[in-house]
Amino acid sequence: MRATRAKSTPRAKAGILEIDYGILSSRSAAAFRASIVALLILGIAAAARLVVTKPEYVVPFLIIAIPAILSLYCWTSARDHGLPLLPVFILQQAIVYGLPLIINHPGLKFVKVDIVMTSAMATGSFLLFCLGGWLVGRSSAISRPSRANLVVAAGSRALDRCLGISLLLLTLCLGFHLSTRSGILYQIVPGVDRLFSVMRNFATAAGAMGALFGGLAIGSRPTVARAWIFWTLFAAIFCMEIADILLSGAAGIVLSAAIGLTLGSRKMPLKFLLVTFAVVGFLNQGKFVLRERYWSGDSNTTAVSLTGLPSLYVEWSAASISSFMGNQAGKQVALQSGKQEDEEGQSFLERVNNLQNMTYVMECFYDRAATPMMGETYALIPPLFVPRFLWQDKPRTHEGQVRLNLHFGRQSSVEETEKTYIAWGLLPEGVGNFGPIGGPMILGLVLGFVMGWLETVSRRKRVFSVEGMALAGTLLMVASSYEQVASVFLTATFQFVVAAVIGGVLLRLWVSGSEKAHAPHNLQRFRKIAP
Repeated sequence: MRATRAKSTPRAKAGILEIDYGILSSRSAAAFRASIVALLILGIAAAARLVVTKPEYVVPFLIIAIPAILSLYCWTSARDHGLPLLPVFILQQAIVYGLPLIINHPGLKFVKVDIVMTSAMATGSFLLFCLGGWLVGRSSAISRPSRANLVVAAGSRALDRCLGISLLLLTLCLGFHLSTRSGILYQIVPGVDRLFSVMRNFATAAGAMGALFGGLAIGSRPTVARAWIFWTLFAAIFCMEIADILLSGAAGIVLSAAIGLTLGSRKMPLKFLLVTFAVVGFLNQGKFVLRERYWSGDSNTTAVSLTGLPSLYVEWSAASISSFMGNQAGKQVALQSGKQEDEEGQSFLERVNNLQNMTYVMECFYDRAATPMMGETYALIPPLFVPRFLWQDKPRTHEGQVRLNLHFGRQSSVEETEKTYIAWGLLPEGVGNFGPIGGPMILGLVLGFVMGWLETVSRRKRVFSVEGMALAGTLLMVASSYEQVASVFLTATFQFVVAAVIGGVLLRLWVSGSEKAHAPHNLQRFRKIAP
């Protein structure tokens, strides 16, 4: 009955610029329900395949898949949705822990079946504890309307304004990339080295928020004017962010656009995802050859100037075509150079493998009698929030990851950790700190509670408000957090949210001045939408 009455309220009829996360998530619930159906179909197909190819993985796969589907079902069945943190996180976890079993990941080749089973049980229980924490968290907060709303408009003008904000943010992001790659930034901004990380965070936030808002506008109406400008800017930023031959560099803007398109169109953006996966899969074929030619020393960067990028991409395409047509030179170079264990030196599907991290830490506990770290990697997080330009000797944001690798023997010295980053993920870190039982329980309850609390808080916050931008930043960071430890995730999220808030305040000042000069008086009634 509540859902039926909501259809007649001003909030339910609000345009795209007046919409809040409660209405947006409710409108997009169909997309998440479709993900349940997709997971069911995939789960049945995967289980049938495993029965034939790897029958010992059937039960571990179901132990992960069933809690994921249950969690998504509970979220879509609940009333009064808000920021969809839980379904996004659950989908992510189901993929990074379930997919390695489906494809029989090479990293699991020498792992004992009982370790795989134990890891799957820890993952499944973690998802259930996340669901329990979410149920408690969403009932522990109060929902209030946003106050710092960005802009007022109605009808088709609202979509144009939404896309206009998107184009502005994307242009700022692209401008940063062009100025750094060309060297202009270093010429016009003295002492930029000390502020470079801050500027990069702002540019990253601008690109991600621009992709999110643009996806939201285009998803709501694919024929919206200037959509071609959005896709041109998106493609240009994508190319700039992978210029160091690191495909993961563009993950943020791709995820942002995908989420925006999903929320705007109320369905999964299959065309966008298929095109993106096709492009990434194609470029993945030739990356080894290009890295051998262009990477400089241990920096994992290309140092290619702006004018040299076209030839770089021509060579990259040629190497990918050669590999795709049957030439294995790229793989041979990767094996000879010993970079197959690098963070990008794996195939596209092999990269998605948090389960290997789980099996490793489980082996340490059960076969090597390792001791849990008892929260050591979490205790070092508070000082990391201090900006580096205020504290030059601040510990690395990857310090938690470093200590995990040293404690559990994945790396033998600090010097080694400075040359090669070995990712862990939130759940393996939790197990490493509190053990196979305590880790999933403590981490699941805490994360679930926070996601539930934020969902209730966000329910009446407009997407286009300063508060809404901060919440959107949190959603985007959660969506891209699958291989991060807590120290990296929290500091990156903090920096992103701060950049989003400052950017939102500046946007509010800009659009408020513009609206006071040009907006009709009758649009002022949209400044506050009744609950």
